[in-house]
Amino acid sequence: MTTTPWGNADELRARRLSPGPGETPEAVKRNQCERLFGAMVLAVDKYGYEATRVADLLEIAGVSRSAFYKHFADKLDCFLQTIDAAAALAIERIGKAYDVEGAWDARLRAAVDAFVELVVDQPATARLCVVEIYAAGPKALERLDAAVEVVDRAFARAFEESPEHRRMPADLVHALVGGVRKAVHTRLRRGEERQLEEIVPKLLDWALGYRTPPQPLKRPRRRPRRADAPVVADRDETHERLTHGVIATVAKRGYRAATIAEMAKLAGASLTTFYDHFPEGKDDAFLAAIDCTRELAVAAAQPAYEQATNPRYGVRDGIDALFGFLAANPEVARVGFVEAFAANRRALGRGERGIEALTALLGQGCADGGDADAVATEAIGGAIHTLLHTEIRRRRVERVRELTPTATYVALAPFVGPGEAVAIANVSVQRA
Repeated sequence: MTTTPWGNADELRARRLSPGPGETPEAVKRNQCERLFGAMVLAVDKYGYEATRVADLLEIAGVSRSAFYKHFADKLDCFLQTIDAAAALAIERIGKAYDVEGAWDARLRAAVDAFVELVVDQPATARLCVVEIYAAGPKALERLDAAVEVVDRAFARAFEESPEHRRMPADLVHALVGGVRKAVHTRLRRGEERQLEEIVPKLLDWALGYRTPPQPLKRPRRRPRRADAPVVADRDETHERLTHGVIATVAKRGYRAATIAEMAKLAGASLTTFYDHFPEGKDDAFLAAIDCTRELAVAAAQPAYEQATNPRYGVRDGIDALFGFLAANPEVARVGFVEAFAANRRALGRGERGIEALTALLGQGCADGGDADAVATEAIGGAIHTLLHTEIRRRRVERVRELTPTATYVALAPFVGPGEAVAIANVSVQRA
């Protein structure tokens, strides 16, 4: 049974108001919209946003097509209004938890606890707002951006009440919130939301464990020139050419607007050759493209990591090499760190493998030979991904290398302390 803020999904049809003169138009509209909101939650949880049809919503909610289009312009409009309605209810509940007497960190923990309770009680609604929102296009992501900004500001305001956290750089706050958010996203996508009751307090401990850097994190200004792709062994030449045609097309058009014809044309291949390599068509090709971006990202970071004089410097050099490669290769960056998370569920799962691969590589050096806490390591990977995703999605990919010191500080501060972490982070600027 799927629970929504507007009732159990299998009872939505039964909530129809009885016809008659006693009901006001406003009450009828509210009743129909709430049933459609609940239907949107159920349908998207079952099929995914892309595959959900208006007909599915009508069937679940027991609302006529004419009534649907009286209230909503299309499926996207209904989806966005569902998110707005769910967010309003969540903000009210979380705000009440935060707006109490007590220390700043206790209030913050109470607000986060209220959020976790909502997610565990209504995971389908949470998936709609946290996971499926990426697949709904630019207008939906505007909603996500606005929500993230609210959370970032809330953390920043809370930090201002602590001498150890005061004047925390905005990029660092964004990364720390992103590390927590990415772990929540992953559990929701996998249907493992009950794990959040255990790991979110640890994630919050991780985030609150950071201190404001004792010196400013400097930004390198030199922007790298377009670089050759790292060499990845054992690649079939035709397959690789086709894959790069897919990457170029999706980076330019976006996954939904990209066509097989353009992919093949950019690769200089026939449609027959395309289907020889990707029998399932566009989706098959896109998954291969995501895998390619992961391999290229690891190939860019790994040599720099391995050639460093110690693991801590390896973390810094690996991040610098990765960010520099992505800044110089915007098509790879866009497909691997944005489009992979905005296409469909299969692509999303494949995209997360890229985060896991880079987290595993850099995690070897974070603790300098010790055992890094699994939750902290995952959160660090999510924080670094957040920095990249935000800049690349906003088409500021040429600036991602400026965030190398921030990402390095995020990776190292829990293990070496803020002083050494900022010193190591700023070395990359001096060498730029």
